[in-house]
Amino acid sequence: MKNLVKIKLLSLALILCACEEQQLSTDNNLSSIENGRTLSGTIVNIDRGTIDSVAIICYLNDWAVGSYVLSRSAVSSSGKFTLSLPIPSGLEKIGKIFSSGFSGTISDELAFVFQDVGSEIAAFKNGVEVGSIVKCNFLHSDNRNNLNAAKSGFIYSDRKTSVKGTDTKYGVTYDFTLQKGWNELVKKKTANPDYNQSVSNTVTSDLQWRYFAH
Repeated sequence: MKNLVKIKLLSLALILCACEEQQLSTDNNLSSIENGRTLSGTIVNIDRGTIDSVAIICYLNDWAVGSYVLSRSAVSSSGKFTLSLPIPSGLEKIGKIFSSGFSGTISDELAFVFQDVGSEIAAFKNGVEVGSIVKCNFLHSDNRNNLNAAKSGFIYSDRKTSVKGTDTKYGVTYDFTLQKGWNELVKKKTANPDYNQSVSNTVTSDLQWRYFAH
């Protein structure tokens, strides 16, 4: 009987390990970007009719001047959406984005990128903004700064370039490659205190599209 119990416990442990590995698996198919031109997904935590559309809203350099909608999509009753991503204007040379505390390499410093999309995409109901959607691994917005909290952001590049290094000013470790077109990057809280984060191409299966009400 003792041996039978041990076998059952071992089987349960193997199942739990397999589930954990599956949850954190990585795969190119996990990216929400397709062909560098389309951003799509399924919002997993909304009831039918909670929101009816989503939009990527970008702010001008002077926030007081205003903002504009880069792309908009209807949201189906099952939470599905598809955003067509245009080639944006207002590109910045990638080297200017990093602070004076950055130490590392940029494979093509002549690359121009657009990073104004960020992580949050506005959500609407009957034309009124009611919240945002985020591709993340946390269930509540209050948990976004917890250890191992991760979320996706979206960035455009006019060519292929890679960034690897650290920013001592903000405590960020970079290790990612941008392809020509739109890319998905993942920012993850790697240690306490604040400003200890990593930015990479690693999209894991625990990242899901979630709705957070205002």
